[in-house]
Amino acid sequence: MKSLTEVIIYTIIVLAGIFLINTHTFNTLLNTYLVYMILLLILPVYLIKHSGLSLSVSFGLQNNKMLYLYIFLLLVVAAASMSAYSPSKYAVAFFSFILAPLAEETAFRGYMVTMLKHKGIVKAVLYSGIAFGLAHLGVDNSFSSITLRLTIGILFAYIFFISGKLLITVSLHLLFNVYTLLHAIPSLQSYISIAAALLLAFTALYEYYRIRR
Repeated sequence: MKSLTEVIIYTIIVLAGIFLINTHTFNTLLNTYLVYMILLLILPVYLIKHSGLSLSVSFGLQNNKMLYLYIFLLLVVAAASMSAYSPSKYAVAFFSFILAPLAEETAFRGYMVTMLKHKGIVKAVLYSGIAFGLAHLGVDNSFSSITLRLTIGILFAYIFFISGKLLITVSLHLLFNVYTLLHAIPSLQSYISIAAALLLAFTALYEYYRIRR
């Protein structure tokens, strides 16, 4: 019961923080960076360590033979994606292709699913997916957008619950962001980024399939 209460309180804090940065008064890139760094990255890592759980075990980083390949491909995607933008947009690109996928997966999958695993797969996955969907209401309130993000949230939560490896969902999340933001920009960097993101996603899905076997 204690862990459930903690997760609910944490979710309320995160949703409130994201809601604030989506309002006109607080809608600045600096505020967005601060909220994501503190609430979605640093705080969930602290809470997991404070609960006595191992970060490497919770995030599935131990004995991961593909760790260096993941990191290399993530860097390739991030660098190519950022270079497709003008220097004035680098801060936005860094958020979209590095900070957002890493922070959101750490918060909604790494922390929430890990802390709710004892409640069973259905409750942990649905809670994470719904929280993820609610966090993106300020982005686009159309029915198709809400349905898409809710579906993605549930799917990623399920994959993380089964595989226990956060890098898999980070990779898939990054692929989604790269495709939605770069497919309309016809440049060599865009094609390199999308190709590397696809390779990263296939690598992640292969590891997921290997674990499932």
